Amino acid sequence: MGSYGAGGIRPFKHGVAKMGFAPRLAFILMGFSLASTCPHSVYAASFDCSEAKTHIEIAICGDAALSELDSLLAAELKAAFVRHRDQRQDLLSKQRAWLHARDQKCSAVDSTPDVSTRVEDCLRLLYADRIAVLTRDRPDNVGSFEGRWSETYPCNLDKEECGGRSDMFSLDLWSSGARLCGSHIATAHLGNRVDENDSMFPS
Repeated sequence: MGSYGAGGIRPFKHGVAKMGFAPRLAFILMGFSLASTCPHSVYAASFDCSEAKTHIEIAICGDAALSELDSLLAAELKAAFVRHRDQRQDLLSKQRAWLHARDQKCSAVDSTPDVSTRVEDCLRLLYADRIAVLTRDRPDNVGSFEGRWSETYPCNLDKEECGGRSDMFSLDLWSSGARLCGSHIATAHLGNRVDENDSMFPS
């Protein structure tokens, strides 16, 4: 059986291109969100991760920040259904179109020349944009807010081993009604500094 996407939309499944990480490189993927202020389950996608089969389903279930964004999007979509009962079919059509566009765009990420772009980054930005659209007309909104900051650090010590991939840190903040929500993700190559070794734990 196919799993449900954000907001319980069954017809569209998640899909993502493979990420070809260079051998011997260790990555740390960290994500968090302001869970106490946002209406969603902690580290839980809106669909059953035990049934995840496609690359995008696996990417969402394997990333805490993406799982929370998927859950938050589902909650905001349900809230939009309540606010606009007479527009339910239109909302469903727009959500299906968004899911299709998301899969198409993020599945093509690894085929682009910019190897520093990651599928998770693509998904995270699209989710933040979609959530902002769904929450724009909430009655308890006191004003909209959305901000994004990111920094990419070059791999200067061993460019061949890094394979063109760089350390990256990014932070997203947005409003959800009267709440301020956020997600953070960092990608780090261990051994990318002279004072680091290749072990996650010091000996």
